[in-house]
Amino acid sequence: GAPAASGDGGAAAGDGGPGVIAVFYGSQTGNANSIAHDVGAELAKRSPACEVVVSPLDAWRKKRGDGAPLLGPGTVAVLIASTTGNGDAPDNAERFWRFVRKRSQPSDLFAGVRYCVLGLGDTNYDKFCHVGKVLDGRLKEVGAERFYEMGCADEAMGLEHFVDPWLRGLWGALAGLGCVADGGVAETEDLGEPVAAADCLEFPKDGGHLVQGLDVAAFLRANPKGLATAQLPRPRAARENGEDAEAPAEEGDAGRAGPHAAARPFAAKVHGARVLCDAGGRRVVHLELDLSGSGAKHEPGDSVGIKCPNAPDALAAAKKALGGEDVAALADADLAAAPTRAVLRAFAAWCADATDRDRCLALAARPAGAELYDACVKAPALRAHELLEALPSCRPPSAKELADALPRLGARYYSVASSSLSEDGAGRNDVVALCFSVVRFEAGKGVGDAHGLCGREKIYDRKGLCTTWLDELVAPVLAGDGGGAPTVPCFLKPSDAFCLPEDPDAPILMVGPGTGVAPFMGFLEHR
Repeated sequence: GAPAASGDGGAAAGDGGPGVIAVFYGSQTGNANSIAHDVGAELAKRSPACEVVVSPLDAWRKKRGDGAPLLGPGTVAVLIASTTGNGDAPDNAERFWRFVRKRSQPSDLFAGVRYCVLGLGDTNYDKFCHVGKVLDGRLKEVGAERFYEMGCADEAMGLEHFVDPWLRGLWGALAGLGCVADGGVAETEDLGEPVAAADCLEFPKDGGHLVQGLDVAAFLRANPKGLATAQLPRPRAARENGEDAEAPAEEGDAGRAGPHAAARPFAAKVHGARVLCDAGGRRVVHLELDLSGSGAKHEPGDSVGIKCPNAPDALAAAKKALGGEDVAALADADLAAAPTRAVLRAFAAWCADATDRDRCLALAARPAGAELYDACVKAPALRAHELLEALPSCRPPSAKELADALPRLGARYYSVASSSLSEDGAGRNDVVALCFSVVRFEAGKGVGDAHGLCGREKIYDRKGLCTTWLDELVAPVLAGDGGGAPTVPCFLKPSDAFCLPEDPDAPILMVGPGTGVAPFMGFLEHR
């Protein structure tokens, strides 16, 4: 069932009613962003008592209509925050994460704010929903009042199994605060039982994508509930211009990272590169970047975020689907992302052909299409631009609307493998060293056996987006060709916890269980 309303949620200090309902998100891959916009759209339907704002957490200082900060007295805040890496905050929540955790903050910092938190995480990792849990506790410590118990959603088990019950309780809790007139819970429709992939799916004879072998009529015979769009999730609401842009850093916010971040990367020149290993199907490259002029002060344990572009074949597929329209608006959209249910529904709305449309809706149906999704999308690691290729009639209205439907193209992070204290080598002054393995793997093998499908299965030779781009970028450097040094858009992401002990004489034991030794090279160089 849904969590109960918390006993903390009294009236806001100095305000008998809400001044604004703010739905904040910290999102790395787009899940928290999508849920936040769905919450905002649902709130708008429920006769809200005040303005509803959906915003990234790093815009918490943005001004409301009355001139007060968005997260200020009178605000009712719904925070939806994912956890990335080793318990880290997403890029668009990192400044708020650092700000609110400062132990010097006064106990009444957010007095008059009422809040609740939904954390997104993955139980395959140790720090499950770490960011959400810390924010939930810390906000109370600095004066905010919790009005609804925290929810934790597990991506490993399927976010919807946790998010939907939490949201059902949220509406009543908001109605109890006087924020919305309607706190009722809409009944969800029964989507039937999962349909076996073998009942309606076979590999296309022309070697195309498996989704092109989905027999919609056979699916509907096995699932009489049909494919009514009312049964399916809403597509993500379009982002307003600049909505996801990071808030400008204020004094003391940036720290060692300097003024650059994911939204404003620094163009670092490649200082050097060499191949460490290229055998047995594994290629590892040592890369040196010059951060001079960036304002960043790296230390061992930090990581460097790299903003890579979409692959040329992905952009070509998007341009074709857009009828030749310029694809510059897709610079921050992840065309290589796996199509989520929200993306599938958006694509379905753009299909002129009923078969193309219904294939998308069948994959998005739950629980009826769960096995189909596993076979057609998850197992072959299908990418959004490949789905566009598989749906000839899918024509997004514009590049901007396509970008709005897709997750953000996030930065890729690589551990610092050097020390700024070193007098020679890559750690000299502002030159930082990274190591990356060029990602290559096969996907789709075994799908036929797993689901009892007929035909010849399609095997995909997958390549990592960022590592492949980096390897190609530094190819002239590796070959010793002359010319200007290429540049890499990047920024420093300091680590709060992964660092050496302050006592230089303290013994350390370094264990890298499958994570590589790159950061430990920086630790050793630093010592």
